Amino acid sequence: MTLRSFEPSDGAERAGTEWRGPRAEGTERAAAERLAAAMEELRRAGWYWGSMNVAEAKERLQDTPEGTFLVRDSSHSEYLLTISVKTSAGPTNLRIEYQDGKFRLDSIICVRSRLKQFDSVVHLIEYYVLTCKDRKTGPETPSNGIVHLYLNKPLYTSTPSLQHHCRITINKCTDKILELPLPTRLKEYLKEYQYQMDARDKQVLRSLRLVLCSEVLVEGLIIQYLYQEGILTENHLQEIKSQATNHRKTMLLLDILPTRGPKAFQTFLDSLQEFPWVRDNLERKRKEMMAEDPVGIS
Repeated sequence: MTLRSFEPSDGAERAGTEWRGPRAEGTERAAAERLAAAMEELRRAGWYWGSMNVAEAKERLQDTPEGTFLVRDSSHSEYLLTISVKTSAGPTNLRIEYQDGKFRLDSIICVRSRLKQFDSVVHLIEYYVLTCKDRKTGPETPSNGIVHLYLNKPLYTSTPSLQHHCRITINKCTDKILELPLPTRLKEYLKEYQYQMDARDKQVLRSLRLVLCSEVLVEGLIIQYLYQEGILTENHLQEIKSQATNHRKTMLLLDILPTRGPKAFQTFLDSLQEFPWVRDNLERKRKEMMAEDPVGIS
C-alpha cells in the first residue's frame, strides 16, 4: 500500500462565528464521547504506547518477529495515531486517519475511499489481524522489491497478567457480571472487558458480511430484540434507523456487534427468527471456525 499524508483543503476553514443550535452541539458532544470511548478502549488493549517517536518505535520493534506491531501517537499534527510494524525490510509506519467519527488506514487519495472504516481503533486492528492470520511471513524481502505489511502479534507495553486472562475467561462464560458474588471493585474490573466478542465470531460476521447485507432486514424485530437484550443502546437504534438504505443499516449493525460483548453473536442468532436460513448459515460457518481454531484468538 502506498502511503501519503493528507493535506486538508484551505476551503475547509470558515471566517467568522457560525451559530450552532442545540442539535448541532448535541451531535458534537456525542462525537467527542465516542472518540473518548475509542481511546479508552485502545488504552485497555495493552499495546498502545502513547507518545513515542519513529526512532523509539523502530528500536522497540527491531528484534521482534515480522508482523509484530504497536500503536502510538502520531508525530504528524494532522493524525491521531500511527501503527508501527515490523516488516521483512525492517520496522515501518502506517498512519491511522480519523474523520467523521471513523478510523481507517491512511493511503493515497484514489484508494482511501475504498478502505474499510471503523468506529474503534481496536476493531480496526482486530480486522486486519484476522485478515493477515492465514498469510505466511518470511525473513526475506520479495524479489520484486514489494514489502508486505502483516499485523500478526501486538507488542504489549507489559506482559498481560494472570488477572487479565482470568477476566477474559469469566467474560466468555457469563454476561451477568453484576450478579456474581464478588466485591464491587472486582465486578467493575470484569465489566471493563465486556465489549470483547470472540475473535472467531467476529471472523464469521466478516466472512458473511455481503450475504447478511443482501438477505437480512434489520429494522424491526432484529434491532428491537437486540435492544431488549441490552446488546444495542438507544443511540445505536437511532444511528441504525437514520441510515438511508437497509444495506447501510445492516452494515452499521455488523460494525457495532463486534464491540458489544461475548454474548452479542449468540443474541444476534436468536434475533434471526424471521431468517432461519441465514441463522443456519451463520451457525454452520461458526462450527467450521471452531473446528479450525478450537482455542481462538485472545
